Amino acid sequence: MEFIAKAIETTGIVDRQRRLLLDESLPMADKSRVRVIVLEADEHTIRFSQESSKPLSPAERLTTAILKYQHGEISQEKAAEFAGLNRRDFLLALAREKRDVFVVDFDDLKEEIARG
Repeated sequence: MEFIAKAIETTGIVDRQRRLLLDESLPMADKSRVRVIVLEADEHTIRFSQESSKPLSPAERLTTAILKYQHGEISQEKAAEFAGLNRRDFLLALAREKRDVFVVDFDDLKEEIARG
């Protein structure tokens, strides 16, 4: 049996329930059978994308901004700016993506509580 595949490249985010949330709809019929290969975008990959000759799409800019914000690398304000949004629209994008609006490092919080 011959298997013919069509490759579609897109980006997305893995949420806290480890579900893949794509940045855009896939151009295919409902209930199509797919094979998924996930390439995790680490800090090096994101930096490479930023430095490549191909500019990032708005969806890629938003995904990168959310990842950097969620990892505590940049502030909400800087993330919004990177995504090309105002802060309000960035917060709405976080909500749409079911991402935490406020990033809390629980180890830092425990230390702060212990200090009184």
